[in-house]
Amino acid sequence: MVTWDAGSLNRSTMTLPATTFTPSGHYATISLLTVSGASAKQMFTCRVVHTPSSADKEVNKTFGVCSRDFTPPTVKILQSSCDGGGHFPPTVQLLCLISEYTPGAINVTWLENGQVMEVNSPTPPATQEGELASTQSELTLAQKHWLSDRTYTCQVTYQGETFEDSTKKCADSNPRGVSAYLSRPSPFDLFISKSPTITCLVVDLAPSKGTVNLTWSRASGKPVPQVTPREQKQHNGTLTVTSVLPVVTQDWIEGETYQCRVTHPHLPRALVRSTTKTSGPRAAPEVYVFATPEKLESRDKRTLGCLIQNFMPEDISVQWLHNEVQLPDARHSMTQPRKTKGSGFFVFSRLEVTKTEWEQKDEFICRAVHEAVSPSWIVQKAVSVNPGLAGGSAQSQRAPDRVLCHSEQQQGLPRAARGSVPDHRGHCGAGRADWPGLPELDVCVDEAESETLWTWTGLCIFATLFLLSVSYSAAITLLTVGTHLQ
Repeated sequence: MVTWDAGSLNRSTMTLPATTFTPSGHYATISLLTVSGASAKQMFTCRVVHTPSSADKEVNKTFGVCSRDFTPPTVKILQSSCDGGGHFPPTVQLLCLISEYTPGAINVTWLENGQVMEVNSPTPPATQEGELASTQSELTLAQKHWLSDRTYTCQVTYQGETFEDSTKKCADSNPRGVSAYLSRPSPFDLFISKSPTITCLVVDLAPSKGTVNLTWSRASGKPVPQVTPREQKQHNGTLTVTSVLPVVTQDWIEGETYQCRVTHPHLPRALVRSTTKTSGPRAAPEVYVFATPEKLESRDKRTLGCLIQNFMPEDISVQWLHNEVQLPDARHSMTQPRKTKGSGFFVFSRLEVTKTEWEQKDEFICRAVHEAVSPSWIVQKAVSVNPGLAGGSAQSQRAPDRVLCHSEQQQGLPRAARGSVPDHRGHCGAGRADWPGLPELDVCVDEAESETLWTWTGLCIFATLFLLSVSYSAAITLLTVGTHLQ
């Protein structure tokens, strides 16, 4: 019997039937293991077991693979040309050239923003020129997809390794260094204040007698309100022009596209920017709050942290509240949304509070507003010193303070009533086990656990009173019986 210690490569083994040698009568067989790519750099062991042999019933041989030199492919994406007027046609073709590689099996995959696409056109057979081969793969896109600033990748798998090239629509060339930007409405303005706006910002304009015109339009052709742009002169002598367009929340949710067009006599052509609701999957954010250990802080302040992760898309609003009063944005800082290792995003917000505020058992809330949180749009966590501990701070060996934190998704309720409303996200945020990289964080106490403790306390008091009443009744009965017998 012949076996290989090839792990997942065992499916690539083949052992031929034994054949006999004459005139000795001995037998011989051949076992093959096929490897490629990175696996070819490993060591493999062939194990032969032959029970009838009087000696050396098991023989093991370990050796490396004889490497074969091969030339990897060169991957390059080409884009179809514009029409005679310099505009993109209704469909855009991307051609992935795979050239100058040693003939062998290849697999071509197209990706859109990192996600695998379904491509109907098969990869044609490779053409060989001398010792090297070449082939190609074609992808056809609708114009709106190409103009949506998505990234397209041609990924080629060859000899166990991956080779790829990516492309996207180039940014419009801005004449004379002038730049234009559009900012989407924030989730807070969309879903909470109900006053969403889109801002068109034009920078680095040279002062002149001409007039800068900013014109708004909608892809649907529906009218837009007339807004007056605001000009501001900068210290470097250039002009900045800002135009803020009010939009309707429902129009934005339904995917309306808004366009800002900038014209000026000194610009050889207009600057056009457009924006719309981000497409793709939706995922609600997870919110975790914590306070840094007191021993790591100065005497007059504490730092609160809020981690918000695994949400899609990346548009999110983060606020801090002190005793249910929103704090100014200047009091806290937040990172830009960053991609996680998966497909979601995360942000981190940091708030500094005075030690007086913290020791007064004040409540601080980290609130996230995101379109995937239904139906309230809000998920939040509160953190404060546990009011059940004397002095506002627990002297614990594991942490300097004990922190009471809970999740709130019910809006419009008094603070005392929120604990009685079920919350599918749970009452408590990340405990010590959820923060493996942080030193000795404040302990997070679950409100349900606190309620359980009060329940057991009541039961103990009831049992004690019951036993006392039974003992008293028994004593009275014995005294009565004794008196009667006498």
